[in-house]
Amino acid sequence: MTVTNTGDVPMLGWMVDWTLPAGQQVDSLWNGNATYNGQDVMVHNADWNGSLAPGRSTTFGYVVKGDVGDTATGLPCQVGWRRAPKPARGSAQGGPGG
Repeated sequence: MTVTNTGDVPMLGWMVDWTLPAGQQVDSLWNGNATYNGQDVMVHNADWNGSLAPGRSTTFGYVVKGDVGDTATGLPCQVGWRRAPKPARGSAQGGPGG
């Protein structure tokens, strides 16, 4: 997945979340820190890739195992911290395996 700061203020952290289909689970994940609640997956930035200037991107990847394919291809990205009072925006694009 590629996380991009589409806003006009720097991001100091990001988070992407989605729900996997029943029968799926994340087998491995890199370049981020994940938490799980049933089929819900939440990935936060790693210590070294959370700060994104406007227009800059970073990536994380994951491998899913189970019976049905993961359809996550475009997900909203939420910003954990920002420097300016303007809302920061971002997006995440990709799918299983990056």
